[in-house]
This record gives sequence, C-alpha cells and structure tokens, in this order.
Amino acid sequence: MQKTEQSKLDWEKFRELEEIRHKGFFLPAYELFGYEVVEDIFDDVKTNDYDVIVKDRAGKLYKVDEKARQRDYDDLLVEVMQCLRAGRIGWLYKPIDMIFYASWTEPEGAPSSAYLVDLSRLKEFVIENYEELPEFFSTKGYGLTLNKRTSWKVLEDLKIAEKVV
Repeated sequence: MQKTEQSKLDWEKFRELEEIRHKGFFLPAYELFGYEVVEDIFDDVKTNDYDVIVKDRAGKLYKVDEKARQRDYDDLLVEVMQCLRAGRIGWLYKPIDMIFYASWTEPEGAPSSAYLVDLSRLKEFVIENYEELPEFFSTKGYGLTLNKRTSWKVLEDLKIAEKVV
C-alpha cells in the first residue's frame, strides 16, 4: 500500500488549517470568481459533504467542497472511497457540484495555486479511465482511503478543472 503525504497529517490540525483557509481565502475568493455565497455550512456537524452553497451570475446554485493543502502538488488525488473498511464512499460520489482546491507553499498569504473542479465531469473522467489511473491509499482520521491520481494538466486540458490562481 502506498501512502500519501496527506496521510501523515494529524487530522485535528488539518481541520484547523481548513477552517483558517475557509475564512481567510475561500469565502472572500468566491466573489472574485463570480459567485455569491448563499449559505456557509462549514461548521455544520450534520454534513461534511460540502462547505458552502454559491450562486453564479446566472442564478445557478452549486454545492462546493473546499480542499486546502499545505503544499503544491502537480496532481489531484480523487477520493473514490473514504473508508474501505467501513464501506464509506469518497467525495467523488457525494452530492456536490464543485471542488474548490487550493494549495499554499507558504504558511501565510495567498495560495500558490487554486482550481475550480466540475465534479460531474471529474466523475465521468474517473469512471471512463478508472483502470488507467494509478491508485493511492492513505490512512487519515477517518479510515483507509482509496484515491485515483490524475494530473492537473490533464484536468485543465479536458476543461474539468479551471486554474484560477
């Protein structure tokens, strides 16, 4: 089993990091990228499927899951199964529309990269290319996780992800 760097992070510290990034970057950034935050449920203990609901200029609503990382990666690990032992599905199959993924190379300030990812298109891509995509396993605070790896370049070329930073 190959572990990822992410699996080495302490879960509570990781959640604290995500909260700092949520308030300091993600919330203010939605407006910059043409979205209005309709509902912020980041701290809602009833769901962890998504962090906010946003509305675009045309009035369409999107459920968005935010991903904050402590360093830049040239690839995206797509969470297929959150916990293999418990049979919990990963965020790829959660009822969300978009992933807002940002990475920081420095602990303070703006992210070094950020992407808006269309989850329905990502899901189609992973299903169509499942056998070819490398698998990565990680052990996080919530179990043994199965991920599929793909490069940001491929996702950008296929218009699945848009680099916004």
